[in-house]
Amino acid sequence: MNRILSILLLLFAVLFSGNGQAREWSADNVPIPYLKDRTQYVSDPDHLLSYEARDSANLYLMKMEREMGVQTVFVVVDSVVNADAFRMAQDLGNHYGVGSKKERSGLVIVIAVSNRKYFIAPGKGVEEHLTDVDCADIGRECIVANMKEGNLDRAVYMTSKAIYNKLKTGNTGFEQVDNPDEEFSLSDIILILCIFLPLIIFIFSRHDNHGGGGGGMFIPPFIFGGGGSMGNSGDSFGGGSFGGGSFGGGGAGGGW
Repeated sequence: MNRILSILLLLFAVLFSGNGQAREWSADNVPIPYLKDRTQYVSDPDHLLSYEARDSANLYLMKMEREMGVQTVFVVVDSVVNADAFRMAQDLGNHYGVGSKKERSGLVIVIAVSNRKYFIAPGKGVEEHLTDVDCADIGRECIVANMKEGNLDRAVYMTSKAIYNKLKTGNTGFEQVDNPDEEFSLSDIILILCIFLPLIIFIFSRHDNHGGGGGGMFIPPFIFGGGGSMGNSGDSFGGGSFGGGSFGGGGAGGGW
């Protein structure tokens, strides 16, 4: 009886201690939302980000792929194996082949919050336009500065926007990162049309209806459906795929 009780107590202790440990993520087990929904570039399995920050980052990373062909995986986790954000980023990029095989246009960003480490890893074809110095500058200004203040949301948002700015214009644009007067791209115009088009249809339908019945407002379901944000619309978009890109160790990282 004493032996059975001792075994039960030992099992309970093992289970209890295991439940208190945070999971360590690696390229082999971290989820990749992009493979199920091609609008989701941010992997946040520990739910550390707000919906707003994740959606904002996804928007810039989607624009980056559509406008410049750079395919990104942005991983935000509590901790990675061996606290090695560099190894995580390189293994993830090569394991999945992030980016196209021909242009090698991939990008992997890893932030490990409890490890206090990050790494920005451009694919071989992106290194010319996003150099090691660029990655270090972006990491210092966008990740390190914000993580020292405990602002993970802003770190992820600013990093996504700064890299988009760099690849789009050649400048990281730190001083303009929150400038509301920035130039609109085609993607911005399309998003604005999607928001205001239902209102325009409603106004003209009321005008043409002359008080008759049946002149309701048509609202496309993808605008306000699914929780009203791009991040909650996983059922509306098909999964993406990677093209066989490769990573050669470029980029920059560090801690805070």
